Amino acid sequence: MHFATEFWLTRFCFQRALGCIYLIAFLIATSQFIPLLGERGLQPVRRFLRHVPFRRAPSLFYIHCSDRFITAAIWCGIALSLFAVTGWSESFGLIVSMIAWALLWMIYLSLVNVGQTFYGFGWETMLAETGFLAIFLGSSDAHPPVVVMWLIVWVLFRTMFGAGMIKLRSDPCWRNLTCLFYHYETQPLPNPLSWYLHHSPPWTHKTGVLFTHFAQLVVPWFYFAPAPLCYLAGGLTILFQITLILSGNLSWLNYITIVLCIPCFDDRLLGRLISISHSVPMQMTLVHKIAVGALTVIVIALSWRPARNLFSRRQLMNASFEPLHLVNTYGAFGAVTRERFEVVIKGTDAEKKEFFVCLRATHSRMRRQNSSARIGIVISSPNPATAAGGRAPTPGNICRQSLYIARLTTCIKPRLEAKPDYLHQTGRAILIRFLLVIGRGVACRYAHAQKRSRNYGCHVASVLLGLSQRGRSRASMVGFYQIKTTVDRANGFYSVVASACKQGSQLEIHGLRPLRLL
Repeated sequence: MHFATEFWLTRFCFQRALGCIYLIAFLIATSQFIPLLGERGLQPVRRFLRHVPFRRAPSLFYIHCSDRFITAAIWCGIALSLFAVTGWSESFGLIVSMIAWALLWMIYLSLVNVGQTFYGFGWETMLAETGFLAIFLGSSDAHPPVVVMWLIVWVLFRTMFGAGMIKLRSDPCWRNLTCLFYHYETQPLPNPLSWYLHHSPPWTHKTGVLFTHFAQLVVPWFYFAPAPLCYLAGGLTILFQITLILSGNLSWLNYITIVLCIPCFDDRLLGRLISISHSVPMQMTLVHKIAVGALTVIVIALSWRPARNLFSRRQLMNASFEPLHLVNTYGAFGAVTRERFEVVIKGTDAEKKEFFVCLRATHSRMRRQNSSARIGIVISSPNPATAAGGRAPTPGNICRQSLYIARLTTCIKPRLEAKPDYLHQTGRAILIRFLLVIGRGVACRYAHAQKRSRNYGCHVASVLLGLSQRGRSRASMVGFYQIKTTVDRANGFYSVVASACKQGSQLEIHGLRPLRLL
């Protein structure tokens, strides 16, 4: 990448791709922002604005923070995103283009600054920073500013190199090449391919860690090299991001990183893939030059602390040093969780229908100290979106919360070959509990038909069923989880057993222990 290169096609692709990311971000906000941060959400914006001054978190919602106003702002963001994706924002000249991208940035920055815990992830600030730079790219009839392309590559460098440095400093498993032994299982949202990757040979895990170090510590330095080295660096980064997309779900973090790779490719390369006739002025207008010059000075001045953070022993991950999120520091998976803990809330709603709410407990301190507080927040919220299935729980109907260690199960067939007794015990436990469920159902239905308040057959079957679910062996735990699903959700247990083998995404439960009764 060098100053003599043309970037008209690069800008064309980058603006439309970034518009897609904006569209995804605002569509997500339409479904989750009000339940999480609305007037009746878990962390209401109104309460946050009472304690935080405007200078610390600039946001449009200081003007008004009702649910209707927030929803209207989000839908305005969706409309502007479509305006950018279709290219109409670039068809009416430089001023209209800059206004459209500035409005997009202002609306999303307003969401991020009041989003608190739920908008504290790295991809949120990445979009805020990248969206600010996009304001100065100009319209289709303006000369592409090469300096802005360099500043976008500077964001990409900090994203990748920061993620690599935090891995070397934080968790020793990245240094001894064992992190992928746990990552596919304990990552926030495994996908169906995560099961196969988790059970792949150990040498593939170590090779994956080596490729991660290469992609994040070596490749980023070549973003600033001339072609074709910058092409190769951008291509390797895109390949690395695709592997992350296939192995797990990290929201749109990987997609926006791919978008940041686009400035690594100039018109000489993209012209071979995309044929669009265009005519561009040889020079930028005076207004555009002044705006780009001011942007460059601001970014250079604010880059000192993020650059120093990259080489600091106490490196910060996903941190902002000023409220506008103009130049930030990034990182991912500095520490890899060894065990996956899930807190499951069980209860009934107002119609006495059972529901489940599952919360991820990331480390022991949160499990021991904050699980009850988090569950109390979920229970006390009157918003229906806080309960699974769209039903709002009430405090009096909650049964209990339990802590599980969840692991990706292995298929039943390989276990039959290795441990025939194991499958025999599991099948016997499932059969006994299935018969007890049928017996209890028949006895209870008979009691209901006879209009009896108590039926001893129903009571005895219920007690035996409860006793059969108190086992602690590995085999009984698998049976417990599957038959528990049958009892609580009234689904056929055959489909649950089959899904453990076919999909590979069924979680196996080890060491169940209740935390407390609510």
